[in-house]
Amino acid sequence: MKIAVIGSGAAAVGVLRALEEWCVAPDITIIDRGENPLGDFDTNLPPGQLDRAYLRDLYGYLRRTYGFRFPPPKTNFGLEPARRSVADWGEVWDSRSRGGLTNFWGASALPFTDAELRDWPLTARDLAPYYARLVEQIGVCGSDDALSDYFGQGFVNRPPIHRPWVFGQLEEVINRPFDGEGSYALTAGSSRLAVETRDDRDNRCIHCGACMTGCANQAIYSAGNDIGRYQAQGLIRRTITGKALTVRGAPPEVVVQKNGAHETVGPFDRVYVAAGCIGSTEIVMRSLDLRDGPLVTDNAVYTFPILYLG
Repeated sequence: MKIAVIGSGAAAVGVLRALEEWCVAPDITIIDRGENPLGDFDTNLPPGQLDRAYLRDLYGYLRRTYGFRFPPPKTNFGLEPARRSVADWGEVWDSRSRGGLTNFWGASALPFTDAELRDWPLTARDLAPYYARLVEQIGVCGSDDALSDYFGQGFVNRPPIHRPWVFGQLEEVINRPFDGEGSYALTAGSSRLAVETRDDRDNRCIHCGACMTGCANQAIYSAGNDIGRYQAQGLIRRTITGKALTVRGAPPEVVVQKNGAHETVGPFDRVYVAAGCIGSTEIVMRSLDLRDGPLVTDNAVYTFPILYLG
């Protein structure tokens, strides 16, 4: 079966995992913009060899390139994610590189609950078996704490990250019963993160604190690593570098923009559009000749550093 997968981020890995399990000898083509996911800063560092000189040089590079900001810019070794301006909102990140936005994310791996799915034709119970299979691949760290009252166990299968004792004290204060009136409540716990925390793994988190700049030890999950593994295993037979514009015809073909020119690739038995929320919406709208489409809503997960200097 000839299959095209558009994209190379988290959604694409989900598709590839399903094809790996359920499709016999698929002939898979990845179509992706595939821009360099790394910046100009030299990242050729042996695992576990992060030292003071490396961090000094990296932060010096960031200071020269982006100036002084707080919070500091979220980068992948000096490369900031592309951004799109949205009317009446601001800017949102745009995926343009192998691995998609997992090159820049904060590793937050929180499952949808029925509260988030209340307007959808499926439930958290419907998603549970798929979550369970994916966490086998990416790993999610955390612990049974106050956050479990909302998220359940959250499919945690890794030990929690190590935190300074002061964060435990802060967690206790936040979770104390509150007698005041209000429309919201705060709950604190150990983050559910796609981070390797097992002590016997070479790519385990070494608690260097440089998560906002790019993980030199590759402890933070990146879809790019799985894409590379699938290529090495032969599951991905071909990679086309370019921007997918439309899917047309039966059997379907994909129109790809490469170096300013348009090229049609295919036909395929199936095409999976896994180019992220914004990219996938654009491709579907162009393919169906739609001028008005769905309202895309940004998520409410934000990464912000808390600096502990004591």
